[in-house]
Amino acid sequence: MKIAVLCPHVEDTGGVREVVMRLAREHVALGHRVDLIGRERSHTTASSTALDGMPLWRVPMAPAPYGGAGRRATKRFARRFARGAWGLAARVRALAPEVIAVHCSKFYAPWVTAARLASPAPIVLHLHNADRTADGPPSPFWSRRLLASARHVVAVAPAVGHFAIQTRPALAGHVTVQRNGVDPAEFDAVTPEMRPEPYVLAVGRLATQKGFDVLVDALTRCRHRAPVVIAGDGPERSDLAGRAASTGVAAQIDWLGEVPRERVKRLLEGATVGRLGQ
Repeated sequence: MKIAVLCPHVEDTGGVREVVMRLAREHVALGHRVDLIGRERSHTTASSTALDGMPLWRVPMAPAPYGGAGRRATKRFARRFARGAWGLAARVRALAPEVIAVHCSKFYAPWVTAARLASPAPIVLHLHNADRTADGPPSPFWSRRLLASARHVVAVAPAVGHFAIQTRPALAGHVTVQRNGVDPAEFDAVTPEMRPEPYVLAVGRLATQKGFDVLVDALTRCRHRAPVVIAGDGPERSDLAGRAASTGVAAQIDWLGEVPRERVKRLLEGATVGRLGQ
């Protein structure tokens, strides 16, 4: 089977990338052809490369503006859509997929629509969240547009599946809840990361909806000044560091940034208390 995976965030730090790549690798292992379609960040034309041995096609996509995003965001989207929509449609037609898998694209609904118009292949939409997103405030308009393109929806939680049906009732009976999983065997031979003191660990993308600000604020209320290790990166990094500095807890936090998965395992094994961003 030929599968086209459309995910604007396939190269971004975070759990979406991990889920997308794991699924893609499993599909390849089963003998399917997988082409990844992500977003081009800096150029005005499409480009191509490979990711984990799979073709990666980049298109100059920009998120559709939400209410209050401003004229600059609207103009950026309009420019990139005018340049990139035809390129995306042409790429999808050339790939001739039998299925188009779409991930994390609420604010990229116009691009998904372009892909749907370019190919008769059914779209399986993977919803990684409900009405909270990393790209901006909830957008009922774009959520409806995205769900209107889907033949079937895979939701990571019952609440997310309920959101899909509530937003587009016609999807009732076409939603599957499949929670993100973990393979316990991955930790069988992991050596814990040792540090001078017991530490609290938080892992995840540093984005508003992950709640790292709650962790930073909680440190001000703790009588015991335990070291805190934060593994991950994202748009809220500088704001969180500033928050920690202004509340006097900056010295407690070790910001590791993005770290390899193997080190995440060691950190989890060695932590006294651990939290994974959801």
